[in-house]
Amino acid sequence: MRRAVILIPLLLLPGCGLVEHYLGDGTPSPVRIAVAWRAPTIDGHRVRRVVVLPFRDDTVHPESADGAQHALIDALNRRQPFEVVALDRSVFTARDEELWSTTGRVKKDTILRLSRRYHADGVLYGTVTRFRPYEPMTFGLRIALVSTGAGDLIWEANALYDAQDARVAQDVHHWYDTQQADSHQLESWRSVLMSPTRFIGYACARIVETW
Repeated sequence: MRRAVILIPLLLLPGCGLVEHYLGDGTPSPVRIAVAWRAPTIDGHRVRRVVVLPFRDDTVHPESADGAQHALIDALNRRQPFEVVALDRSVFTARDEELWSTTGRVKKDTILRLSRRYHADGVLYGTVTRFRPYEPMTFGLRIALVSTGAGDLIWEANALYDAQDARVAQDVHHWYDTQQADSHQLESWRSVLMSPTRFIGYACARIVETW
């Protein structure tokens, strides 16, 4: 009698077979998820102070924008490529707010006004492009840093972190083991894939590393 053979895919949800690939393998190699560009003529030491505008939300979870802004600022403060000044929506005029909310653009005179007020060399803004706050989690973020002089683009990054992607799971494992944990217990790094706050924190930390 011939028996049927059922093939079970290796890559399942974060709580299932996806993580089994790394069980017992130690710390895996990092995986670059974010796509980034940095102006080759910009010396990072010349960007001394940057103001970070409130982030936009292009998802159905508007609360994700504030969480992403805070997580990115925390990652920048840990890495310290430059001094960071966090701003809230009170810095916008009504017209600025409408333009930013509807188009994601900031007027040049607004950038100049903020640079003079806060003695900043650059203005950083971002948009949450994807957010699923439950398993399997997904988080997408697009950021840009422009100079307060000519308004030229200094740095931009765009990333989509999907917990169903084996590359993301591998990178989370590496990030946790090398930057967050005192031990390499499987349950510890897996917890990043189960917590919206920690998952956003991981993603923003990796995006900041592209500077």
